Amino acid sequence: MKDTNTLSGIIHRILANITRDEALALHAWATGLLTLRNSRKSTREKLQTIIRLTKEAPVLFPLIKKIALELKQTGWDERSWESRLGMGVALWATLLIAKAGVGIALLGGAIAVPLWIVFGSGDTFVKMLINELKKRMPQG
Repeated sequence: MKDTNTLSGIIHRILANITRDEALALHAWATGLLTLRNSRKSTREKLQTIIRLTKEAPVLFPLIKKIALELKQTGWDERSWESRLGMGVALWATLLIAKAGVGIALLGGAIAVPLWIVFGSGDTFVKMLINELKKRMPQG
C-alpha cells in the first residue's frame, strides 16, 4: 500500500465525480480522522470518535464504500492469506478490547476505512486524499 502511484490512482478514481458538498464533507471527515490518529486519546475514545465522525456524515457513505472497494482490491485481494489473517486478527482484537462492537456493527462496512486510517497504515492515504481535495476545492 506504500506505492504512491497506486494510492494516487485510487484517489483520482474516488474523486472523479465528486460534488462540492461531498468534497467539503470528505475533507472535514478525513482531516478529523488524521487529527484523531495523531491524538493521545485512548483506543476506546478513538473508536467512539470514529463512529461519531462517520455517523455524522451520511452523505459520505457512498464515497467511503467506494474507498473501501478500491482499497480492498489493492490492499486485500492482492495480499497473501497470512497478511489477511493478521489484519483480521488485529481488527477483531481492537474491537473486542475497546468494546465498541455495537456501534461498529451499526455502520457495517463503512467503518473499515476509518479504522484503517486511525489504527492501521492509512495515514499516507489520508494525507494524499486531503492534499488532492485541497487542490480541487476553491479557496475562500
